[in-house]
Amino acid sequence: MSSVRLNKVRLAHWLGVSLPTLARWLLKYGPEFPVIERGTNGREWQFDPEEVGDFLRRKQEEQQASEAERDDQLAQLRLPFDLPGVEPPPKASSPKEELDAWRVRKIAREEAQAAGALVPTADVIAAVSAVLTRISRDNAAFLRQIAREQSWPESYTHHLQKRLADQQRATVAALRDVLGPSAIEDAVHN
Repeated sequence: MSSVRLNKVRLAHWLGVSLPTLARWLLKYGPEFPVIERGTNGREWQFDPEEVGDFLRRKQEEQQASEAERDDQLAQLRLPFDLPGVEPPPKASSPKEELDAWRVRKIAREEAQAAGALVPTADVIAAVSAVLTRISRDNAAFLRQIAREQSWPESYTHHLQKRLADQQRATVAALRDVLGPSAIEDAVHN
């Protein structure tokens, strides 16, 4: 313990902080904070600046160690932000840098979407579903029209309609392989 004693104003100045900051530290650390003499009405607080400096350095080191431990724990729990068809950004040195990199990628993705260079999967599936529905309906109508014009027997027309339906099912199955089963099921049933 040094022989130098400082009051609150001089200690705040010595530490390079404001009086409200020093007051918050006193409240935050409570009896842990090194005080030589607590102030009362008419008597000033007394602090040993070296003890206060050592105490604050220890607290800062503890906080840094705690943050490093927390970052390590978060890194273990962190789920990847991987998006289909999107290259992940280079590995960042901290979670904040990684989050910033993903924010930049999100903005680039939104700009690409707005420019029409990137189309959401749901929009593609809806468009494919609409086209498939239209083709199916038009093919069936065309087949019926030709059957009438050519006076085909009803049994022959039913046979061709069955073959057309089989062909359409094969097309949907091929699309299911490309776009994924649940996507096509949703599109076919809507």
